[in-house]
Formats: sequence, structure tokens, C-alpha cells
Amino acid sequence: MSEPDHTPLSVLTGYPTSNYHDAMRLLGLRGSFTTGLAPLGTAPVRFAGRATTARFLPSRGRRPTRLTMYDLIERAGAGGVPLLCRGVLMNASAQLELRAPGEALDCAGALVLPGDIVVADGDGAVFVSPADLAEVLGAVRHVASVVEAVMPLVRAGATAKTVAEALAAKRALPVSQDKS
Repeated sequence: MSEPDHTPLSVLTGYPTSNYHDAMRLLGLRGSFTTGLAPLGTAPVRFAGRATTARFLPSRGRRPTRLTMYDLIERAGAGGVPLLCRGVLMNASAQLELRAPGEALDCAGALVLPGDIVVADGDGAVFVSPADLAEVLGAVRHVASVVEAVMPLVRAGATAKTVAEALAAKRALPVSQDKS
């Protein structure tokens, strides 16, 4: 079992989700990137935090519910916790109730477990297992350095071949010298 990661969440928001996506692909980690999600309400455009999962399904019958989707939205808004969604449908006849709090779920094609690290921005969201966070962050830093090196070529009008050769550096991660 790996040691818990104590990376400050503010460090994680220093990189766009596209860098996380590329880094996780380099590491062979799949199914953790979403597109089409946006923060609901006044949540910040770029944020990181621990995932809390809740699945709502249509309600049957007249059974009163204890917690509704709207209660969750209100709680999230009051506490400044971002709530990611694909859209909002205001339908008074749509009675939903909480059916699966704190369980694994599929979020726009990504497997999300309670406690996963979520990093989101205007391009999407990425979910990282806490056990993989240190390795992923190292790969994210590598990807960011390659992108930083390539951008001057793009701005200078380099050929597609030149840019592709420079981007090929992303395919290989530096070998860690840490043998512990």
C-alpha cells in the first residue's frame, strides 16, 4: 500500500486538464477523463478536490425522500463546493431521489470512486486515484515542460513535421532515479 499523498490541491490546479489527460495516457491509466462537464453556478472554472459521489434516479410512488438533487445543489453552492454537470433541466414533474451515495459511478465516461482527486477546468475533468497521484503529477509536469518547449515553435510558424518531432518527446517519460 502506498503512502498517502500530501500534495496541496493548489498545486494540482496549476496545470490544465489536457496535460493530465496526456500524462495519464502515457502512464497507461485509462477512463479517467471527461468532456462536456461544466461547473454549475458560480463555482470556479479551475479547481481540484476530493470526489464525493451521489447517484440520483427517478423516484417511484409517493415515498418522501430525505435528500433531493436540489438539496445537494443548495448545499454545494452554500459551501462553495463545485458541482459538475452536463446541464440543468428544470422539470417540476421530475422527482429524483438519492439512490447511491458514496458509491463508484460513471461520470461522462470516467470511473469515479469516492475520495478520488478531481481536477477540472473549462475543458473537462480528470479523476485520479490518490494512490496514483504522485506518479501522475510527475508525468503532468513532464507533459507541461514539453508543451512549454513546443509553443514557441508553433508561434514562430514551424512546420507540422517540426512540431510533431518536438511533441514526440511527450511519448517518453524520464526514468525516475528513485529506487525506493
